[in-house]
Parts: sequence; structure tokens; C-alpha cells
Amino acid sequence: MLSHCASCRLSFQLDVVATILADTPETAIAAPGAGGSWSAREHLAHLARVHEILLERLRRILREDAPHFAAYDARQDPDWPHWAALPTRDVLTRMQALRGELLGLVRDLSEAQLSRQGTHPELGRLPVSAWLETFFLHEGHHLHVAWSRLAEARRESGRETPAGA
Repeated sequence: MLSHCASCRLSFQLDVVATILADTPETAIAAPGAGGSWSAREHLAHLARVHEILLERLRRILREDAPHFAAYDARQDPDWPHWAALPTRDVLTRMQALRGELLGLVRDLSEAQLSRQGTHPELGRLPVSAWLETFFLHEGHHLHVAWSRLAEARRESGRETPAGA
């Protein structure tokens, strides 16, 4: 069964998005970072797309013996331009739906299913439980960078950062 900690992160880690986006105009959410790096919206779109990628990978791990996966690179992903162009509201709606699908897939996995393995391109052979941990770390990184992008956009526009940031 999925650990309590993993279950909580799947259930609640995205709650921070409301804090990150609080009272932020779409122009700031879509503003590119320094040097043309991804905007906060693009970081969120990437997270939504990575939900799809993880779901595909977990389904393969559950039905195949130790599949190998190539590294995911948005620049090589034919679906990325579509995701990157979505309005923030659509990104968030899709991400929440995919999060529900992911939670539904892993919530009731047996210990044997959580132990099934797939080969990550950088980390090697990992059980499903470690794939989830890797996902949480990746997600946390992009949430942090999205928050930083918005702080940067607020500074440039003269707006304050939200309380508690």
C-alpha cells in the first residue's frame, strides 16, 4: 500500500499553486524568466505534461517486466508546444484531473505492485515507490521555480510578493 507520506503529497502538494498564483495577473504568470527561460505558466504546463508521462510509465511498469525509459525532454516532445500554449486555467484544470488519475492509479497498489521496477534513464532501476519519490522532487523543483518567476515578474512590475512568501 502507498505510504502515508506519498499519499499526502499526492493529495496536497499541488495546493501550493493557489498560494503561488494568488492575485497574480495572467501577464505575470505568462512572462518569461530572465534570458527567455520558461514562465511560471510553462513550468506548470510542464508539470501537467509530466503527470501524463508518469502515468504512461507507471502503467507500463505495472504490465511489463522492468521496462526501460528514455529521458524526457520537452524540446523533443511533439505534444509540448500544445501544452506550452495552453492558458493557465486550462493547465491547472488538466493538471488537477491528471493528479486525480495518478492518485487513483497508485492509491490501492499492493506492496508487490509498488515493488515492480522500471529503469529510469539517470537513476537506474527503480520500484514504483521510488518513481513517485522522483516525481515529487521534480514537481517541487518546478513549483519553486514557478514561484521564483512570479516573484521576478512582480519585482519588475513594482508589485509586492504575496504575504508569507
